Amino acid sequence: MPNTTISTTPNTPAIWRSQILQPALGLAIGLTTFATAQAQWTVTKLNPAGSTQSLGYAAGGGQQAGFSFVGGQRASLWNKTSASWISLNPVGAIQGELFGVSNGQQVGRALVGSINRASLWNSTPASWIDLNPAAAPNGSIAYAIGDGQQGGYAFIGFNPHASLWTGSAASWIDLHPAGWASSEIRAVGGGQQVGFVATASNSQSASLWTGSAASWINLSPAGSSQSIALAVSDGKQGGVTIFGSSQQASLWSGTAASWIDLSPASTTGSVVRAMSGPQQAGFVTISSGQGRAILWTGSAASAFDLHQFAPAEFANSQAYGITTDGTKTYVTGFGFNLTTGRTEALLWTGPLPCCPSDFNCDGFTTGDDFDSYVTLFEMGTLAADFNRDGFVTGDDFDGYVAAFETGC
Repeated sequence: MPNTTISTTPNTPAIWRSQILQPALGLAIGLTTFATAQAQWTVTKLNPAGSTQSLGYAAGGGQQAGFSFVGGQRASLWNKTSASWISLNPVGAIQGELFGVSNGQQVGRALVGSINRASLWNSTPASWIDLNPAAAPNGSIAYAIGDGQQGGYAFIGFNPHASLWTGSAASWIDLHPAGWASSEIRAVGGGQQVGFVATASNSQSASLWTGSAASWINLSPAGSSQSIALAVSDGKQGGVTIFGSSQQASLWSGTAASWIDLSPASTTGSVVRAMSGPQQAGFVTISSGQGRAILWTGSAASAFDLHQFAPAEFANSQAYGITTDGTKTYVTGFGFNLTTGRTEALLWTGPLPCCPSDFNCDGFTTGDDFDSYVTLFEMGTLAADFNRDGFVTGDDFDGYVAAFETGC
């Protein structure tokens, strides 16, 4: 594998970084999944011609964003195919990287001189807007975009401060709450911003803001040692929480007490990286060390293994971005290709979330759905845990029957 450098937030724990996946064999995984219409999922390899490495970080509005190494590290934009790839590196940039995309705009960083500059694009290199505020001569990075806002951090002195923009450097707002050494925004949406605050020893706490430093809310659940929020959608927040040595995919609804553990059984670690409506995308690791891209719909039992659809040569995968267009779901990420010996950007395309009665997710409520549910209920598998309380009881059966009678 080529020796390359990935831009990461300083001192961020490894499971939360932009990771280069190493091959790990042993594909067995004990994920409980619904009887989803698997044939509806396809995977597209996005690695562009001439690229020695590529990662997909975000999806939105028919576009996928990340970076590729094509004669250097390039802020990369795709439209569902490898041939659609374009570099958004502006003139004079040594490196570029995209972390977010929404409604034809992209955010990330451009390395100009020796400084990373938070950046905004409108799908072309020439559209580049430098968001680096005057108060941050040591640089900045934009990680997120949505609803006309851009989020990330700016170095105030030598400490990252959670930052919010609305399209220009002059619009910069410092969201850093008093009493913390550093802070970052990792996702924005619906008037909310999420990320983390950290102590001087870099102990991190998942955080929620609504446009000002004073609005800061600590989301770290009781008993956790660290946490970080990485996604936000429809008033919910996703990320990861550490309890002891266990890294657990997490979902919140605006408070620390609302925390839900999304980590599936038989996994050694898990992370939510992105959210869209009722869906969460991310990855799990299993005992072999293999990473597998995962899709959730609000509970640990709903974990759906996206890696199973990756081409056979991919030893592992991670999902980093998710969006829908009213017809399909698009998940962006990357995996390690054993044939080429490199990490390559990937795009999963599949069905929208199903209504509760459409158990096989084919767009219709039929007797096949009922039969599938009854079979799983009789087996006692958690896939039949309709009310998501962790048990399979008559309440689940009654709930499904009521949903079936209602239809989609």
